[in-house]
Amino acid sequence: MRDYWLTQYILGAIGWGYVALTLAAIALAVWLPRGKKAKVVAALAVMALASILPFQGYQEYLQQREAADAYRARLTKAQSLFDERCKTAGEKIYKTAANVEGVFVMKPRTEALNSDQQFKLDDPYGYAGRGDDYLKLFIRGRPTVPTKVGEVVPPSDLVTYKFVETSDESGSRFYRYTTDMSKDVSERITRNGGGVVPLKKVLTLERSAHYGITWDDISTREDRENWIAGSSQKIIDLRTNDVIAERIGYMFDKGLGSTSGGRSPWAAARDSACPPLTEKIFYFFDRVIKPVDEGTK
Repeated sequence: MRDYWLTQYILGAIGWGYVALTLAAIALAVWLPRGKKAKVVAALAVMALASILPFQGYQEYLQQREAADAYRARLTKAQSLFDERCKTAGEKIYKTAANVEGVFVMKPRTEALNSDQQFKLDDPYGYAGRGDDYLKLFIRGRPTVPTKVGEVVPPSDLVTYKFVETSDESGSRFYRYTTDMSKDVSERITRNGGGVVPLKKVLTLERSAHYGITWDDISTREDRENWIAGSSQKIIDLRTNDVIAERIGYMFDKGLGSTSGGRSPWAAARDSACPPLTEKIFYFFDRVIKPVDEGTK
């Protein structure tokens, strides 16, 4: 606050100094020339030159105010659309299952996090990693309820799927991923927020998981024009192809795509999300297809 008033004082002093300098120049223009006509011409010339900076400043002020008004109008429209989308957000759980040993990832994530591409439909809301890093999350021990960073979690309170499966692009070859990591190691990794989760990948002839998960970016063109991203996370009973649960979420960048200062629009949008992204998507999976209690052996 002190710096603000100092800045205002300095700017005010500069402004009054400019006015004083202009008046002095006009006075000299009137006093120095001998003829009346010359005095008038000199005074008008000084006033014309002196008006350039104020006129430019006023033009810049009008442009800035116009830009600010346009931004507020865009933000109001975007906020209204986001609020409307949030009315449909949330979880719909039609069926649950207990002691689920494994899960089939129907649409693996292969690309890096999209930080600023406005119209790329890659579900920035539901992004949780790619490649093996994403698959590891399914067989890495997780607390049964959200915890604080650094909080000690007893191994007995961790849940995990025993395996996760994927397929190749043709859908004819399946791969099963497991880990030999014990729950004690998993507890330390969970508590510290880091560590290596070793994966074992095996080619299998058929899929054995009964439940699959998939995602879709449900953003419309209008959504993306207003920097809103929509996500659908579905859990499917692969024996019946029934959707047993779905989680709809939206996120909104209130900066409307600004990248000033190295800003990442979609990263910033995570702070304006419905449902809030304070709870990881895996807790939704765990509530619907509950992992086995005994953990990975």
